[in-house]
Amino acid sequence: MPDQQYDSSLKSLVQENPAEIIPRLVPGAIFEQVLDVEVIRPTMRADRVFQVKLEGEHYVLDIEFESSEDKQMPLRLLTYHAVLQQTHNLPVLSVVVYPFEVEMVQSPLQTKRGKRDNITFHFDTVPLWKMQAHQYVYEHVTAMYALLPTMQGADEDLLMHAIEELGQVYRDNAAKLGYQLVWMGILLGRSSTVPLEVKGTVQRRINMFEQLWEEDPRIRDIISRSEARGEARGEARGELKGRVEIVSSLIKKRFPDIAEEAQQKLQRIQKPEKLDTLAEWTISAPDEKAFLWALDALIAA
Repeated sequence: MPDQQYDSSLKSLVQENPAEIIPRLVPGAIFEQVLDVEVIRPTMRADRVFQVKLEGEHYVLDIEFESSEDKQMPLRLLTYHAVLQQTHNLPVLSVVVYPFEVEMVQSPLQTKRGKRDNITFHFDTVPLWKMQAHQYVYEHVTAMYALLPTMQGADEDLLMHAIEELGQVYRDNAAKLGYQLVWMGILLGRSSTVPLEVKGTVQRRINMFEQLWEEDPRIRDIISRSEARGEARGEARGELKGRVEIVSSLIKKRFPDIAEEAQQKLQRIQKPEKLDTLAEWTISAPDEKAFLWALDALIAA
């Protein structure tokens, strides 16, 4: 899976749970609101930007996710810092989150003019792979559970317990549970802190929750209608095409502004069960960004 997919998963996870996750990444910070990053030119697109309160002062918080080595990251952060401060007229906190063990960039970024200091730019780094998973389970911070596979101490018992707890917390919200488990599964696959045999056991448990999708009345209705269309067409791949048509229709109704982009990506999904899952996410996704992340995740899975 490309590194961008891991980064996209993390972006979506924080976007869905900013009030719970931000204080864990920036101790003491209190989430206030999500800020619009559309003001930043496409070549300068920050990952996630929020307004927070820290030690009684308001700040813009720029969180960047990095799954691989990027020696240019400090310069990117500096660029975002300047644009965000000019746009929002607030001081900026810049944070790089590393889910996996890679060589991290070092703060501060310093440039010189001859022998004189020119710029000294400070930022923070958060290595998830150095954090202790048990602390979040002990405190029942379920918003962080999808990140547990990236942390120290994420053994089989802890991860299985976390999955069961998520099942209880979101027992009345299959879509939310699905998001959490898909994010967990994506990060589990790349994790260097979880042994291979444990990965297999945990992933099988995650897969068992697929029945939640299958039992959902909306999904069952979508499946039956798509199968009927496929049979009516009498095509060898009618079932798949029927599902594609249903999902396409849902996308056009819910997210018309991104329908063309989504339709192109949709053609890359060739498994009926993935289309069923995407249909549910099309119905329940809170916004276009969350839906596009789900679509990208299914393509990459």
